[in-house]
Amino acid sequence: MLQQKPLLRGRIHQLAFYITIILTLFYITISLIKSYKYELTLYIIGQLTLFGISSKYHLTDWKNEKTKKIFQKLDHISIFLLISCTQSSFVLTLLPKIEIVNKILILTWTITLLGILKIICISNEYEIIDVSLYMIHGVSIVPFFHILLKYINISKMFYLVFGGVFYIMGGVVFGMHRPDPFPSVFGYHEVFHVLTVIANTCFMIPLLQWYYGVINGVSIGVDNCSNSSMGVSNMDR
Repeated sequence: MLQQKPLLRGRIHQLAFYITIILTLFYITISLIKSYKYELTLYIIGQLTLFGISSKYHLTDWKNEKTKKIFQKLDHISIFLLISCTQSSFVLTLLPKIEIVNKILILTWTITLLGILKIICISNEYEIIDVSLYMIHGVSIVPFFHILLKYINISKMFYLVFGGVFYIMGGVVFGMHRPDPFPSVFGYHEVFHVLTVIANTCFMIPLLQWYYGVINGVSIGVDNCSNSSMGVSNMDR
């Protein structure tokens, strides 16, 4: 007998998907009137991909096992894509045009490519392996923190760090299947989804602040003192 899915399985990411669509429509409107930025578009694509595929996979009452497995793989692939889209958007918007940006981009997208190949070619028998890969991918930016601190002010780093903490907490919950507060309605997987939405919100705030600065002609998010001492003009961003 198949285990009954919790009542709210997939609903949290479905709500996040709808909210992202609304924000996307606002962004498209503003970009047509004011300024289009591919960096923010990349972030939005990552959000729409993950929340859309995740809600579709978890809400569907699958009749065809083969189709279900395909969407399960797409669901897992979308996590790698989300992490890379988020990291890429963050460094492209909040860092000046320095060499380290390219290194971070190469690293994060290489991990995503390897992760996608793993999901496609290797069975998903051991869930802990995938969870570990997601967490490694997420913290792959940590070795660059000493450089990020030279250019990004404390408030933006606050969001970056706390977003990462919520993601790691989500990974731990997903891997341990605990806590599982109300299994028939709101189980461990729903806790995991809530934590991912909170993490995404932490990353979204500085990106929206940056875009607000762009459309209003104000430099927001880069540490002015650090940039001056490093000989980098705020006009680079």
